[in-house]
Amino acid sequence: VSFQRLTDLVGVNESPALSPDGRMVAYVAPVHGRQQIWIRMLSGGAPLRVTHNDDDHEFPRWTRDGSSVVYYTRPATGGESGMLWEVSALGGAPRPLVSSTGGADCSHDGRRIAMFQTTDDRAELVTLSREDGRVERIAYGPRGCACESPRWSPDDRFIVFHTRGLGRFVEHLHVVPAVGGHEPTRIVQASAIRGVSWLRDGSGVVYSSSAGSTVPYPSTFNL
Repeated sequence: VSFQRLTDLVGVNESPALSPDGRMVAYVAPVHGRQQIWIRMLSGGAPLRVTHNDDDHEFPRWTRDGSSVVYYTRPATGGESGMLWEVSALGGAPRPLVSSTGGADCSHDGRRIAMFQTTDDRAELVTLSREDGRVERIAYGPRGCACESPRWSPDDRFIVFHTRGLGRFVEHLHVVPAVGGHEPTRIVQASAIRGVSWLRDGSGVVYSSSAGSTVPYPSTFNL
């Protein structure tokens, strides 16, 4: 195992996302108190800032061809839904995609984007067609839970996502087929889950959690 330092911007550098070809990483770092999206070549060079307006930009995810990044901005008035945007990896004017309650993920075939919206006070996992803009419901999240971080399996057949019960310390990961009509299956129960990714062969997932940590703050996380 070897380690390579990729970022050194002032403040917390977070939410890394590798490009499909493995040559670039998109991440979030603050500028004058606002979270901005940056892109850096793994081979070296200066990072490129691709967002510039006075919002917090979060949860970058690459499109299949690596030409652009999809990200999330929170609602300006504190409502339930923010907005997903797409911006070129070379920078430029971002374009709005669809309302969402959090970050999204792009399917590996490039055809759909998975995200959560709110329907009847309940989190609903939906997909947005990149061809015609059609929104399709996949499944409801558990009642009384905030749902986030949808991630497509390598073959695009399943989606894993993270749930947090309001006012509870135990969190979960659920998996559901990426077609409507199925109930999510709980696969993980742990404390303070932070991030989830599929193994390359789709046989399982890797996640970060503070489970087993005896230090209350700051918690020690493990994969």
